[in-house]
Amino acid sequence: MDVLSPADVERVVSWVTGNDFRRVALQFPDDLLADAPAAFVRLRQELPGRSIFVLGDSQYGSGSVDEVGAQHYGADCIVKLGPSDQQHGGSMPVLFVFGKAKLEGVIGSSAVASLASDLFEHFGCPEGPVSLVLFCDTSLQHLVNSLVDSFREVLLDKGRDVTMNIFVAAPDLELSRDAKVLARRRDWRFGTLPSEAWWSILGPLVAAALAKPEPWRVCGRGVHGASGSSEDDDVCVRAPANCGILTVGVTDLTLERRLLLRHGHAHPVWRLEQGGAGALTRLSSDQILLQRYRFVEIAKSAAVFGLLLCSTGALQGQAVADRLEVLLRRAGRRVYRFLIGRPSTDKLGNFPEVECYVSLASSEHFPFNSRDFHVPIASPYEVEVALGAREWSGDYIADLEELLAAPLPVGSASEDLAAVQSLGAKGRVRCFSNDASLARPDNGNKPEMIFFTVEPRPAAIAEPGLHGVPSHYASEPESAAAAPAAAAAIS
Repeated sequence: MDVLSPADVERVVSWVTGNDFRRVALQFPDDLLADAPAAFVRLRQELPGRSIFVLGDSQYGSGSVDEVGAQHYGADCIVKLGPSDQQHGGSMPVLFVFGKAKLEGVIGSSAVASLASDLFEHFGCPEGPVSLVLFCDTSLQHLVNSLVDSFREVLLDKGRDVTMNIFVAAPDLELSRDAKVLARRRDWRFGTLPSEAWWSILGPLVAAALAKPEPWRVCGRGVHGASGSSEDDDVCVRAPANCGILTVGVTDLTLERRLLLRHGHAHPVWRLEQGGAGALTRLSSDQILLQRYRFVEIAKSAAVFGLLLCSTGALQGQAVADRLEVLLRRAGRRVYRFLIGRPSTDKLGNFPEVECYVSLASSEHFPFNSRDFHVPIASPYEVEVALGAREWSGDYIADLEELLAAPLPVGSASEDLAAVQSLGAKGRVRCFSNDASLARPDNGNKPEMIFFTVEPRPAAIAEPGLHGVPSHYASEPESAAAAPAAAAAIS
């Protein structure tokens, strides 16, 4: 794969010089670090007088933007090379360079005809119209126009070119400061508000008139028509009717899982296999949804939660953590926050009182396989379903930005006493409430019930901390007596 083509070099140079960035961070995934020296030399020659450095060994995942690592070196911007999860909660400008790979094999006419017939049969409309969204790997995004032309040629021969509409899920090529400002001025009722439209605070009618509907996104990628235009009238603001999804060249199982969780229930999904004539495989989300619903039941009976924050997507993670903490405390649960980077059994084993962890990492770096962990790890969506803030459906929300788009429920998630049967052979009835008076024995509580409430926390008084080194603190009796002698010996 060509990581940095001449056209990409020109685009990076134009972006850096146009915005007058002085310190540029190049972030490479772990599997492309071998190409970092050559890319560094090429950009160093094209950008004289600017500081360029390479970010390797990302703190959480190779697909996420490591803004914390870039800030350690005082970077003005980040050039993210390689695959991307299209989730960035920071404020630093980011330019994405996906690289260019070759598509193994060709898409045969029989595969396209079979896909079209399956779409018409699935939706029960032999005369159409149906829609198809092409979801390509980021390294194959440069071939999307040729793929669309190949599809249209076959459909034209079959006489289906009018009854089948083709759309493309295109990733963002750049995230600038202005884009993040627009994202912060989002109204869940109407869409995105212009940052300069200060008069939108005059009322909902004015805000609705000024708002711009947000595009329908598939795994962080905006969906638009296959004409190649990015105009507003060509952008889909909602899922097209009778819509299917075709993945091309997606070899990352985590990305495929993310796609199936969110859209596999409402839309049929196919995978175009690499090599040969490109066989089609129908994908199903039933098994993975059943596996994830188990964590909803675990979260219902858990009393102590640990929110796992990560350095990537810091702003979105903080917002989701604040949202979950409000819901959990309303429901009578105790909540703690942990900033530990990538979770491991050794790290999480230091907190035995936590009964359920909640990972706030990117959906592509979520630890779906948590068999090695002693404590289950749930997602924010599963916790909100367990608390009654959402209803379980096949449309599993994995992206933090989409999760925040829905308003927080007003009032307590559980106004009355909630009784939950815990899982396991020694399961007992657990009762949760934010009213501590319900846990008193004089209320007729049964002995086999365990009550959990959140006691009001009094204001804490600042106390002096430890002084010295871990081997002998000044506050310890022996260290306090030996401190004057040690100071005299040093002097």
